[in-house]
Amino acid sequence: AGRYSIRSPKVFYSIRDDRALLLDAVFWTYDQKRGLPLYVRAKSISQESANSFKAKSATLTNTAFFDPDFSIGTSTVTLSRRKAEDGENRVYVDARNITLNAAGIPFFYWPILRGDPQGIPLRNIGIGGSSGSGTTLKTTWNLYSLLGIAPIGNDEADLLLDWHFGRGAGIGTRATWSRPSSSGGLLA
Repeated sequence: AGRYSIRSPKVFYSIRDDRALLLDAVFWTYDQKRGLPLYVRAKSISQESANSFKAKSATLTNTAFFDPDFSIGTSTVTLSRRKAEDGENRVYVDARNITLNAAGIPFFYWPILRGDPQGIPLRNIGIGGSSGSGTTLKTTWNLYSLLGIAPIGNDEADLLLDWHFGRGAGIGTRATWSRPSSSGGLLA
């Protein structure tokens, strides 16, 4: 647990500051819990401390391919390992100017994401369609995570953003709530 590797054709290390700077770098690790690899390709990766790395002009993927089908781009992303309230080490993310990319083309932008990567707002992405409606790109976003607020109990709220290639954008919401005196849902 907690293993990673970094490769770069150019590495600069300051013995006095105990910091490293890597240019045209690739950071790789494996998430045991999810069973997924994480690759971060960046113009530069700096080791800020023993438990913190900052990448500039970065692309995050779960594949080693140089040109992945789907990726997440950021102007900067800082990955740091911290002790959580339960005493376990967790990775925290601070990413700026985030884009979701398909075949290298950005199709969604979000200005900032901070916190546990498990709270990443994108819940689902898919492509579908039929002969009557054409091709559709469908996404589901955790609205609480997008707004940076904590849900009450088991409440859920999703933002539904779709792109219908024949008709244009589709926007909606799906929410559920449960209280001692009432429960319900909304799809709009």
